[in-house]
Amino acid sequence: MVDRILGALASIPGRLSTWAANLTAPALAVIGVVVMAGVGAGGYYAYRTYDYVQHDNAFCLSCHLMQKPYELFARSAHQGLSCKACHQPTLITRSRMALRQIVENPKELTAHAEVPNERCAHCHIDGDPKKWRLIANSAGHKVHLESKDPSLKGLQCVKCHSVSVHEFAPIDRTCGQSGCHEDKKVLLGRMSNLTIHCAACHNFLAPVNTASGGTAVLGNEVQAAILPDQEECLSCHQMRALVTMPDPDPHKGVCAACHNPHEQKTPAEAVRSCTNAGCHTQAAGLSPMHRGLEPGVLEDCTWCHKAHDFKVDATRCLDCHKDLDRDSITVRAHVWPDTSAAATPTPPGSAQHEPAAWAPFVARRLSLTGMEMLP
Repeated sequence: MVDRILGALASIPGRLSTWAANLTAPALAVIGVVVMAGVGAGGYYAYRTYDYVQHDNAFCLSCHLMQKPYELFARSAHQGLSCKACHQPTLITRSRMALRQIVENPKELTAHAEVPNERCAHCHIDGDPKKWRLIANSAGHKVHLESKDPSLKGLQCVKCHSVSVHEFAPIDRTCGQSGCHEDKKVLLGRMSNLTIHCAACHNFLAPVNTASGGTAVLGNEVQAAILPDQEECLSCHQMRALVTMPDPDPHKGVCAACHNPHEQKTPAEAVRSCTNAGCHTQAAGLSPMHRGLEPGVLEDCTWCHKAHDFKVDATRCLDCHKDLDRDSITVRAHVWPDTSAAATPTPPGSAQHEPAAWAPFVARRLSLTGMEMLP
């Protein structure tokens, strides 16, 4: 049986040759035109099919699961691109991916096509190197792409940019996704009851400026750029009603130098940062006024320095220093008449400073540093 089939197949070319030899020239011409037309039509429709699958977003959109992602994509900066501009799996990979989606997970769209950094770099780095330099110099990109943290090695662009699938805009889950900052919660006061977008406080796109005031305070230009300062904090209308910053501000408006909403639960806890944030670590050496204090007094900076004002109200000195000779010319020159009538607080200790003989030295030291001694 097999031999008969093979024999019949083998005889086909000979029979066709014999059949064609008996045809007239016009008949052969007609057959040639028909064959060429068929090949042309087949090639055309094959190309149209290939182009539809490879370059027409309607092919992807034909899947009912792609409706929502495509709506996000349509309002993104990539809306003019084809899906295959970023997603370029091989034919075998694409077929396997489609089969798995249909058979195993027909009701939910899951991660299905990798987009490596090289694909992003083709447009965003190689395609526009001038613009990329601006992006690469932003605080958020420097923190993540130039970090020495081994967990960030090989970080993929889509890790952050594709949490809101195909829209590429940051959302509340961008930073708090699994494996990233998922344990970072806002604990400070009533802020803990709010849903606050990370980017509302942390300016991801802030340019890194080594000469900024924040750099001078924090000592790290990247941290100074991405940690919140008064521009971000005072953008909240409730915060503007609570806080007024002095001008000039000795802390350069860097709120994060003192306040950490992810660790502190009350604003008063910010006082602890005065000596451990790399600022006033040796407070006793600032001036003789900071020396000779009992344990615990020097650490309570706000006892004398009012928060967000920082200047010492010299009219209240006698509230603690009751043993001073009020008739002394030195004392009378620095005390306002109504001081004795002010309410008397309960001091945390004797809080006695260096002897009054240091006063000329203090005045000279303050004048050399550009500061003024309050009357």
